[in-house]
Amino acid sequence: GAQLRRNPVENPPQRRFGVVGDDEHPDLHVTPPGCTRIRVTLQSRRHLGRPLYSDRPVSSDTPSNGIPTLLERQQLNIQDPSAHTFWHWVRFGLVADAANAQHAVQVLDIGAGSGMLGDWMATHVPGVRYRFEELSPVLDAALAAHFGSEARHDTAATISADTVVTMLDVVEHIEDDLGALTALAKRLDPGTTLVLTVPALQWAFSSWDVELGHYRRYSRRQVRTLLERAGFEVRSTAY
Repeated sequence: GAQLRRNPVENPPQRRFGVVGDDEHPDLHVTPPGCTRIRVTLQSRRHLGRPLYSDRPVSSDTPSNGIPTLLERQQLNIQDPSAHTFWHWVRFGLVADAANAQHAVQVLDIGAGSGMLGDWMATHVPGVRYRFEELSPVLDAALAAHFGSEARHDTAATISADTVVTMLDVVEHIEDDLGALTALAKRLDPGTTLVLTVPALQWAFSSWDVELGHYRRYSRRQVRTLLERAGFEVRSTAY
């Protein structure tokens, strides 16, 4: 997980957040002293790399124009709370801690998958609204059917500071992880908290990662560097 602090901007209408500018990100600037701190825990399921579903024909009861991938099937299978594991509960606890610390009004689950976080929140933090963003048509349809279409969040909308954003085991599915996180940073108002989790250590990469569409695993240093380049200030990381 990672807790981050977003840097303030000199030009709020453009919502530019950055650390030190470089040739790749000339629009980012050095943040002056006394920046506003924002707690962030990151994990995104923005599947911008490999497709989440195939283009082969499917039966009429399949909620997309493609056959669900292994990842989609896995997510649909763990909608039942009895399928949740210790790792799920640990992640959900991180989100609850961040929401309580920030007095958040809502949690936005980016790359929501099965939406198990929303079900857990309904029992453990019922006062915080659950919203989701999911790029997989299969999973998005299932989420809307379960939580209601009003829980779907616009993937282009600005995200207010009373929101805790989660990206739980998502970034590893994105080929251009830096591009996805940079785009997300531009949507966040200062003060917005982001909770991120990723699979650890590239030496543990296996055929299971390949099957699930993972591009990589991360070390703490890699996560910190990635987030700082995307425009976040990292407050802490941990295995």
